[in-house]
Amino acid sequence: MFDPNDTVLKTFNYYQDKSELGFIQTRVTDQSMFVGRRIKDLKMVFNFIIAKIERDGKTIIPRGETVLKKGDIIVMGGESHFDRSGQSLMEIKLAPCHAWVGEKIKDLDICENELIVMLQTAQGRVEVPRGDTILQANDRVVLLQGEKLQEAIDHQSGQ
Repeated sequence: MFDPNDTVLKTFNYYQDKSELGFIQTRVTDQSMFVGRRIKDLKMVFNFIIAKIERDGKTIIPRGETVLKKGDIIVMGGESHFDRSGQSLMEIKLAPCHAWVGEKIKDLDICENELIVMLQTAQGRVEVPRGDTILQANDRVVLLQGEKLQEAIDHQSGQ
């Protein structure tokens, strides 16, 4: 029986929620190694696929001969990572008096075994952190802690 409320239309998020597949979106800039190159010439060493290209408000189905242009928005799919333990992540909410407030990420004095992997602004936007991102009061940063640092923390706590 036909259900008019049922649809065969699916979104990238639908498949991401149902599988080990994850999607990310990025814009091709004039500094990108992708600009002006055919997809088949990218020599990608990672296990992912360029699943969609948006150019000038239109969707382009990527093929090997497709040339990427400045301003293209590309959607890439690959295996998702799920950290069941969460032990290597640490979240810090930056109080107005925190030493990092007003500083660029690239200028922070953090351990070489740490990396800021996510930023949630005080306004609630989630952003990809970049070296020139300036941290603000009430931002939340998520740090990935390398094994050496985690081992030292465990040792100090007697674990």
